[in-house]
Amino acid sequence: MVTANTVDVIVPVWNQFDVTKQCIESVIASVSRNDFEIVVVDDASSDPALVAYLRTLAKAGAIRLFTNKFNIGFTATVNFGMGIDPERDVLLLNSDTVVNGAWLERMRAAAYSDRQVATVNPLTNASHRSGYPYRHSNRGVALEVSDNVLDELAAERNAGIYAEVPTTVGFCMYIKRQCLNDIGLFDVDHFPVGYGEESDFCYRARKVGWRHLVVGDVFVRHLDSQSFGKRKRKLVRHMVSKFAVLHPNSPQVDERFRRLDPLHALRAGLDLARLRRLVEPCKAIRMNMVENWNGPIDANDPTVLVYCLQEHSVQLVVAKEHFPNLQQYKMPRDIIEFNGAIRYLGIEKIVCRSESDLATLDRRVMAMPIEVGLEPRLEVAQAS
Repeated sequence: MVTANTVDVIVPVWNQFDVTKQCIESVIASVSRNDFEIVVVDDASSDPALVAYLRTLAKAGAIRLFTNKFNIGFTATVNFGMGIDPERDVLLLNSDTVVNGAWLERMRAAAYSDRQVATVNPLTNASHRSGYPYRHSNRGVALEVSDNVLDELAAERNAGIYAEVPTTVGFCMYIKRQCLNDIGLFDVDHFPVGYGEESDFCYRARKVGWRHLVVGDVFVRHLDSQSFGKRKRKLVRHMVSKFAVLHPNSPQVDERFRRLDPLHALRAGLDLARLRRLVEPCKAIRMNMVENWNGPIDANDPTVLVYCLQEHSVQLVVAKEHFPNLQQYKMPRDIIEFNGAIRYLGIEKIVCRSESDLATLDRRVMAMPIEVGLEPRLEVAQAS
């Protein structure tokens, strides 16, 4: 049912039948308490299979289809889509993405968590600001969970947890109508092909007080580089040169973002949720000690706690790949947060290797055995 709160999920398409079909079907299969309509804008595709597929969906009422008479470019196509229903919020969705579950309602909740929020991005695999599990490149990274399970874990562990970013990215970008009314559409003159237009939009919005968020409780797959293919590197160079003129402070803003890494907590939460699935049958975990983090870690178990004597910090170390964000807890400062993580993992017992290790731990971090000694219990491993 169309209501005042209906969101237009705008999917600009141009050929690429297989990925476009996968994207649209994932949106159709998703669930949301928020009403939304799928608005497909075809920029004069030449693929007859795609054209026939879109017409079939439109005839069945699954999508609203608009077709450009000739190819006008990505940015102009997106602007047209955003102007179709001038009262509605929009969700820009690249045709090479896959969504899961109640993705849209979680993104809308973030958008309305504060009146000054303009745009919202989810976590994604691709090399964007919101990349997971690595902040830079995730090409070729295969996790032990499917995308829909990863999205479920994100919704559970990171529910309502957001991070502010300088800009969001247009692969899956919720935009509030009020912001569009305030600063206008994308800049088709400077960014006609469609790379950098959303970043320019975000910078313009920030200048008048709008904010941008990445949500920790949504994961969306992006088949990176499908949208622009081999042209991407050239488009990046053009974008950087244009930004140097339009937004001369962008290098400083980007450097601060890289240094502070506000998304680390979101990635760490998802790492912990994945780890919980791996250690769920295990009620006990070993505590190993090292002089410093550069030294060798003696770990026969797939998951151990490691206490660094030099830095008075403890961290979970996982033998499996792709858990790069697990938090390092400074002791005794982070004892409450550490206890929360241990209890979340379902661990009831922390086992030291020797009485000497237990005594050292007690001297080095007085708060730790007192707090952890209640639940879970801190014990010494029995000699075999």
